Amino acid sequence: RVCDTVFEGLELSEAVIKCVGCIQSNPGIVGAFGVTGGSAQSWTKAMEQTGRTDLVVVAYDYSEPNLDALEDGPIHALVCTPLYEEGYDSVGIIKDVLSGKTYNDSKENWSQFYDPIMLTKDSDLTPYREQIKNSNQVFASE
Repeated sequence: RVCDTVFEGLELSEAVIKCVGCIQSNPGIVGAFGVTGGSAQSWTKAMEQTGRTDLVVVAYDYSEPNLDALEDGPIHALVCTPLYEEGYDSVGIIKDVLSGKTYNDSKENWSQFYDPIMLTKDSDLTPYREQIKNSNQVFASE
């Protein structure tokens, strides 16, 4: 059976409470799919608090804490937005607009959608950790 949707929210402490509640009110739960950037952390803490480390959890996004939860923790997979590609194309669109190009037609003609990246315990996380490291260095220097 699929349980009702639980909207975790973005505040970690509140999200953990909601995840714990979901686990406790559904004793037969076998897995969860989190769709916020903090869902890996929320579900990790909820599993620790409830002792339910047997859950299969797929979370969202490749932040440093999420990669840690995947690599060394109870998270089984991460579904991730291809941030580099989207950022690269966004800069191109901004350049076009600043050069006078207009986008008056339908969204489908000027926006691109990328397949999500799926990371598992077997994935090489090095390129994603490097992207985070490089981003942190750029933003730290400003």
